[in-house]
Amino acid sequence: MYFENENREFLEKYDSNSKQIEYYTEQVERIFNEVGIDNDFTTAGIEANVSEWFYKKETLFHILRNHPMWNEEAKAIIFLRDEVRGSDPSAFKRDIHELLAYTSRKIIENELEWSKMFNAVISLLSQSASREISEREAELINRLGYYKEMRSGMKRSRVINTVFKEYPIGDDRKIDATKFTDGHEEGDRNYSSYNKLFAKAADDTNPLKIKRITVLSVNICDFLLMSNGNSWSSCHFINRSGAYQGCYKAGTLSYSNDGTSMCFYTLPETYEGNRWYMEKKITRQLFFYENGLLLQSRLYPKGGDASGESYGDYRAVVQDIIAKCIEKSNLWKKVDDDWDSYIVTYNNTFHYRDYDEYPDECVFTYNKEMKSETTYGLHIGGDSYCVDCGDMMDSDYDNAEELQCCDCLNNRSYCHRCGCEIDDDDDAYEIDGEVYCDDCTFYCEYHNEREVAYDDNGDSLIVEDYIGGDWYTMCRDAFDESVTRCYKCDELEFADNMVYVEEIDSYLCKTCYDEYMEEKENEVA
Repeated sequence: MYFENENREFLEKYDSNSKQIEYYTEQVERIFNEVGIDNDFTTAGIEANVSEWFYKKETLFHILRNHPMWNEEAKAIIFLRDEVRGSDPSAFKRDIHELLAYTSRKIIENELEWSKMFNAVISLLSQSASREISEREAELINRLGYYKEMRSGMKRSRVINTVFKEYPIGDDRKIDATKFTDGHEEGDRNYSSYNKLFAKAADDTNPLKIKRITVLSVNICDFLLMSNGNSWSSCHFINRSGAYQGCYKAGTLSYSNDGTSMCFYTLPETYEGNRWYMEKKITRQLFFYENGLLLQSRLYPKGGDASGESYGDYRAVVQDIIAKCIEKSNLWKKVDDDWDSYIVTYNNTFHYRDYDEYPDECVFTYNKEMKSETTYGLHIGGDSYCVDCGDMMDSDYDNAEELQCCDCLNNRSYCHRCGCEIDDDDDAYEIDGEVYCDDCTFYCEYHNEREVAYDDNGDSLIVEDYIGGDWYTMCRDAFDESVTRCYKCDELEFADNMVYVEEIDSYLCKTCYDEYMEEKENEVA
């Protein structure tokens, strides 16, 4: 997978930061429409997050662009690789329980002997799903004194089959329905199901080499869909689909909007599209990189000990990628002691901190060639913005379960001046782009509109006075600009109703002006 031509075409079409931000805003909006998130959203709200992501991830863009498999549009390194899948303990355990459930319906005779078999199988389950049984497992089985002698190093699948076939299962005989413990009439069913179940269990003890599309992404779309698994999910899913899924969905924005987080995941080899982030992920793991420091977080869906095969395999892949991109040797050393003290988590963040909650499932390394340049401080988490209004979300106030801030979520307003909550929208007034409550506003009779009642110092802007024979309420600006006092009677009057008299260089109200003119006429007479 080389993307040289695609990269050139993309950069020619989207040749500025603003065009790219607009493009990824459209992609996120498309995701929200297709996934169907619980929260309302707007283009402005999405763009606020995309802008933050684009500029915060800029350093990682520059680093990862140095890799030959970099895809500019996907903002990811994408390639096909052979993945060696080791034994699967979880699947193996499920398979054995299915075998137990299948055989327990058919065996009701000699409960003591059944109990011995059950205990033997449980002893096997207490161990890993490795291909061969351990010395301890052999000892546990031999201690029962019922089965033939077991030895360490025997194939696990062969031992399991031996234990189960001590009973009449696995042959071609039919079972009498009357002997079914669950009462189901399945007398015509033969034992072929046992062979299928056993084959599946045996397969889960064997390592397999599987081709996987492998992605190391810094795309905001991948963070939003980081828990869109093929058979699994987590608290970082952007929509609720289970008891805990979605309870940290704002955390997807915390990860996307910082300068260190990277999303590593695998897809089926058969996927032929180019919207990699929309394909359901087989596995997913977050990595964090800054100044020679690399943190490997918990693996989904497997979890487990960080010493596991997949952890080491994925870490080796990412270490090789980073080393190539920064043009350093691929030599990394684990930080074993108090590595969590080197992690700096941003205060205003919403993500679930796997590296705090599952430290045994995380690995912290540094590039040996950059040891002199390394400062022990890996910064994780960034600001999340409400996908509705676009305002920055506050972790002390807003909810990690939502992509909206509480104000938008609850459709509440707060007065811009006093900060009080406005429960009734009818009592909220928008003035110059801000919302004010009834107590902080008044109706200016001069301007015929609602206005702010107090200045920034808390001083009243309201003037109530007797003007021109009537009471008026107006703002101070209107009063100062439109009202004056009569020179003669000292009463207030609107300037439009006053007459300027040049001889006395003053304004007179109409009544006083008429009197003044009458006096002038009498003087002339």
